[in-house]
Amino acid sequence: MDAELVTLLHQHRDEIRRHFDVVVESLQTQMATAEELRALRAELAVMYSLLDRRLARLEPNGPGL
Repeated sequence: MDAELVTLLHQHRDEIRRHFDVVVESLQTQMATAEELRALRAELAVMYSLLDRRLARLEPNGPGL
């Protein structure tokens, strides 16, 4: 794992954790609407796609984006 990836993960760690906390709380209280859950899922998907692209650079024979 290179320093850039570690920095990226540290920068977004708290934001990702907050999103997961919101999802868990919403599910536990059963107050989340389907629209709220879809919005959270979309935000998490964007964050993880950014991380996936970064990780792809580290893979042998990766696309080197």
